[in-house]
Amino acid sequence: NRIYGNAASEQGVSMNVLPDSGFILLGMTNESANGDYDIRVIRTDSLGNTIWSKTLGTPSWDVPEEIIPLYDGGFALTGTTYNSPYENGTFYVIRLDSSGTVMWEHQLNRGFSSHAKGILELPDSSLMVTGIGIATGHEDLDMLLVKYTATGDTLWTKYYGSELDEWAVDLAISFEMRICLAGNKTQVEGNTREHMITVDLDGTILNINDFYSDREIVMKSVRYYEPNNSFVFSLDFLAPSALRATIYRFTVLLDYLCSVPVNDVANSSAQEAIATSDGHLLLTGTYNQLAPGVSSMLLFKTQMDCASNGTITTGIDEQQDKTSMQLYPNPGNSWVYLELDNGFKSVQVFDLNGRLQSVPVSSN
Repeated sequence: NRIYGNAASEQGVSMNVLPDSGFILLGMTNESANGDYDIRVIRTDSLGNTIWSKTLGTPSWDVPEEIIPLYDGGFALTGTTYNSPYENGTFYVIRLDSSGTVMWEHQLNRGFSSHAKGILELPDSSLMVTGIGIATGHEDLDMLLVKYTATGDTLWTKYYGSELDEWAVDLAISFEMRICLAGNKTQVEGNTREHMITVDLDGTILNINDFYSDREIVMKSVRYYEPNNSFVFSLDFLAPSALRATIYRFTVLLDYLCSVPVNDVANSSAQEAIATSDGHLLLTGTYNQLAPGVSSMLLFKTQMDCASNGTITTGIDEQQDKTSMQLYPNPGNSWVYLELDNGFKSVQVFDLNGRLQSVPVSSN
């Protein structure tokens, strides 16, 4: 348990686990003399001890969104900067080196409100950032996607939209390099529904999918699950009597596979959904208890095919499994041999930046 901050008002927003088991934390602070909020980035070791802490941003009001580790050991983060909390925002991206020093930053300001949300790094170290913007000639919100070189040059900026408001909140990339933008779209009736598109590395649309619903639906996140070659989404669904956190799973072509809501409690709200290594879907979020204004942490687990309801818990039971494993690297053919006491069900390989790799695995 660690608390980071000083006398100023501070708030955590995003975090990631690093290859050395340390953490990178993203938040905001109003420690500046003018009272505006700035971006706070904290690098810790595996025990949560601070290695370095940086306060970043503009002289204006800065609101961070997401931070990711990069292949070279640095970091990239997204957010929005405002001249004041009551004015339109500006799409904001910052790249840091491994010590937290700013390498470059970029603002996309075209006179309309824009916000940077999800970010990912491509194999060539370029960056893709999605969010919210308004294309020239449009009056409504559009999904926005910007591609940067590793050195911060803008390769292209693309908008995806129609006569209705559409906006992106997150993105993920498949093994075949299909990039999925997850977001929302306003219906003619005024309700919000989920809206997903996939594009190639040049930003050309490959697939589009949005469900029509007479209920309010708000997209929260998207993650890619390589073993099943599918995208996993988290969203909130306004049921007749309550708000339901829900998991959706789609193919990389955006064909519907399955979905399951959290039905165990009256009101729940999703934050993020992932596919676990043991073949389940896991959703985090919050749910409201009977007492007004009281909420608890939500952890919901279900089968990969969404066939059975999961369980909700506000704590995690400790489990100790002691397994002996031997590694036998073979430099001659680049294979690594694993020997376990009781065999293994699955093997996943990650690079030094913690990214899942697609490699052949044989049980022979």
